[in-house]
Amino acid sequence: MSTILDIFRSPHFSARALTDAVNIVPNLYGRLGELNVFPVRPVPTTYVTIEFKNGVLNLLPTRERGSAGTQGVRGRRNKRVFDIPHIPHDDALLAKDLQNRIAFGSNDVLTPMQDAMTEKLSDMTSKHFITLEHLRISALKGQIVDADGTVIYDLFDEFGVSQKIVDFGLDDVNTDVGTKAAEVTGYMEDNLLGETMTGARALCAPDFFADFIKHPSVKDAYKFYTSQQEPMRNDVRKGFRFKNIVWEEYRGSATYLAGDGSTSTRKFIAPGSAQFYPEGTQQTFTTYIAPPDSVDEVNQAPKPGQLIYAKQERMRFDKGIEVHTESNPLPLCKRPALLVKGVA
Repeated sequence: MSTILDIFRSPHFSARALTDAVNIVPNLYGRLGELNVFPVRPVPTTYVTIEFKNGVLNLLPTRERGSAGTQGVRGRRNKRVFDIPHIPHDDALLAKDLQNRIAFGSNDVLTPMQDAMTEKLSDMTSKHFITLEHLRISALKGQIVDADGTVIYDLFDEFGVSQKIVDFGLDDVNTDVGTKAAEVTGYMEDNLLGETMTGARALCAPDFFADFIKHPSVKDAYKFYTSQQEPMRNDVRKGFRFKNIVWEEYRGSATYLAGDGSTSTRKFIAPGSAQFYPEGTQQTFTTYIAPPDSVDEVNQAPKPGQLIYAKQERMRFDKGIEVHTESNPLPLCKRPALLVKGVA
């Protein structure tokens, strides 16, 4: 006679089936994913080598037809190797989680067990998604940081550039905020080095956004904003265009659980600040996804859309089912000179 634990040996609970299931759970924690700032690129290695070249752009003189052309000047090439972070997260389905799930007299054992696993995977997946958003926003700020705030990569140091900070002076009614905004986009345009951009976006801490829209040099532009949104009636915190920058309020935050059991909440955008980045780029932002830490998957690039890997195993003494999940993402900005921090 088959037992409940035998059900978990079926193909419905294989590593491939669980991985497919975990990757269809909707991501409710990814504003940067919604904006597609960091397109996903699966790789078959646990590291990526970034070769960057300072592009050389110069005017080309005219020549008589049939004459030799000018010779291209190659930019200086440099390489950087980045290890891709490994983020495992384990949990379990215990006997109490499975107890009383099968209706009396029912012969359907599979569906209740699948439901239990789906609930567990959904909870575990949410933690991976908020972690990915945290990594992406930290990469957008130029320093990729771990859950405890430890810097994994300082992209400004890695690529040998300085961080640009613009003081908007929002506490001064005489500040010309439009000029400050032009300073941001002008700086980005000067540092494209062969990249393209169609505009810029500002992810603003709530207090920065509030001070920005009520500033005298912005207030009327906000009041009479003539997009499909109408600020006098609707909430436009998700996108107000001013001086070719889309300004939006960003409230992303997460709780960090320390080893001693204490918790702390971290705002992804610090109070009184905003993070600016270019939109419409071609190669600047990428999320690299490495293979999972499994013999079955070594040297194989994850399938498209496979951000998280899941596997289960029977516990000792039949106490339940251990559930293992992991993600292996590296969101990377390859031109950190294009990142600008704004302070109120």
